[in-house]
Amino acid sequence: MITRKKAKYITQVELADKDINAKLAIKCSAKMRKKLNLKQYNCSVTFIISENIISDVNKLLKSDNVKYQIDYTIEGIFLFHDIDKYYVVLDKNSLSHNTIAHELYHACVRITEDREITDEESQAWLIGHLASNMYKFLDSKKIKIKYE
Repeated sequence: MITRKKAKYITQVELADKDINAKLAIKCSAKMRKKLNLKQYNCSVTFIISENIISDVNKLLKSDNVKYQIDYTIEGIFLFHDIDKYYVVLDKNSLSHNTIAHELYHACVRITEDREITDEESQAWLIGHLASNMYKFLDSKKIKIKYE
């Protein structure tokens, strides 16, 4: 049984020791999003494709009074609030297979670590499942990925 606990709000860099509330996905101005429910892990991952990632991420941070703001270029970012809500935010203008794999890896590691799962097969299945759903979402929005 998973113990429901608050986890620290973390992105690729340590942003703050403040918990972010459930308004995270609502405050983002990005119009392209898909929530993927992972029943077997008792959580969800929301994919957000942003036209202006710095602005959207900073709105998410500001809406929860996080003092840290991103002022540098990013292609994607992984955010989480607690052990049942995760977010992968990607910049539509610099979308690449590398960025998708990078951010989904962060999501996979955090989801499994939060559940004390260390089995590589479970992690491999999860990252494949996340990638499959991410690409289906991108296809449904007719978003093309550039090759590097």
